[in-house]
Amino acid sequence: MKLNLNRLYYFHVFEQFLTVDAAARKLCISQPALSAQLKLLEEELRLSLFKRVGRKLELTEQAKQLH
Repeated sequence: MKLNLNRLYYFHVFEQFLTVDAAARKLCISQPALSAQLKLLEEELRLSLFKRVGRKLELTEQAKQLH
């Protein structure tokens, strides 16, 4: 499996903030662009990386094991 390294980096930054908006600002990209890249990463990995809890996103156990 060939992974897109930019998407992995985006995920790494998202992990630091746990909000798409803050991570997108840090990466200097739009929030919709980051959301799309994270979704593509989930498809590449065939894993669910996030779960919505109220209005927040949390990492799934599978995502936490990616370190």
